[in-house]
Amino acid sequence: MPKKKRLAILPGDGVGPEIMEQSIQLLKALQESCGLIFEFEECPVGGSAIKAFGTPLPEKTLATCQSADAVLLGTIGAPGYEKNPPELQPDHALVELRTGLNAYCGFRGVRLNNVSPPDSPLNSTTVKNIDFVVIRDLQDGLYFNEYADDAVEDKMKLAAYTEQNIKRVARKTFQLARIRKRKVTAIDNAHEDAASRWWRAIVRETVAEFPLVNIEHMSLEDCLQNLDNNPFRFDVLLAEPGYGKAVNDFSLRLTSSAGMLASACLGDGASIYQPAHRAKTEIAGKNIASPIAMMHSVAMMLQYSFNLPLAAGNIEEAISTVEVRGDVSQTGTRELGRIILEEVMHQFASQPFMTV
Repeated sequence: MPKKKRLAILPGDGVGPEIMEQSIQLLKALQESCGLIFEFEECPVGGSAIKAFGTPLPEKTLATCQSADAVLLGTIGAPGYEKNPPELQPDHALVELRTGLNAYCGFRGVRLNNVSPPDSPLNSTTVKNIDFVVIRDLQDGLYFNEYADDAVEDKMKLAAYTEQNIKRVARKTFQLARIRKRKVTAIDNAHEDAASRWWRAIVRETVAEFPLVNIEHMSLEDCLQNLDNNPFRFDVLLAEPGYGKAVNDFSLRLTSSAGMLASACLGDGASIYQPAHRAKTEIAGKNIASPIAMMHSVAMMLQYSFNLPLAAGNIEEAISTVEVRGDVSQTGTRELGRIILEEVMHQFASQPFMTV
């Protein structure tokens, strides 16, 4: 008998409702193949929630998310609230949601298909896929302390960390690495400051619990240089909170596809899955926003929350096929969603055992 999975659906602002619609259609079509029944409960968040309820994250929305098996979030961000206090601005909903779900592990998926390596000869047919993830702490360190000074002394940096929180993010990273290539690159600046040396020591202590996982340590400068010259070498990047944003920002420039990448906020309860792009309110309702990042987020959810890596792989392969065919250019939101859905179902039909 199919298992029921409750999904909190938070379309949000701007293009969020449009791209969320395509993802729901995809999930409905996949239910039988995945052996699941998805129960969708839609809730307001962000600017739309402020407009209706005076708060970016209504209590009912948070309660629904807390009782769900996973949360699908569209986009947050709406104009007209710039003069509101921070707690009454649309983006604050994500901070509250992460805290309310104890979603402490930031996860960014970076994918780019059919890339010619830098050392390929001219007109070479050799191509590779860029495919790595960036993980960072969302509730500790300088990232969480929005008002920390970048020039803060080491002792203040150390006070911003807790050993327990470093270990839980490291464990989550190594658990995820075990279902990928078992290779983790830990990014810090241990050669410059005591906080990074302490963070590195705890990470090295924690990886001992995962003997099948290999780890290397790299400075932020070396990491960015390698991302520029040879991004194919990476699989899982664990970034100290102070440097995670720099790695994520560079990854967006690397792919030149901010609308194509997915992200997640993982924890020990319901995790949040969302596209790694803004609300794009200027194009909302025009049927031109790409639903690809949202569909990548669905694949992430199937793999990491519901342990369906083969089903997730089918979605990723379908998106890759559509991108290689060139169907993503000059195609509307609904049309592209339909094309990807058709390709996903074709993947399932041609590889029936992938659903087991």
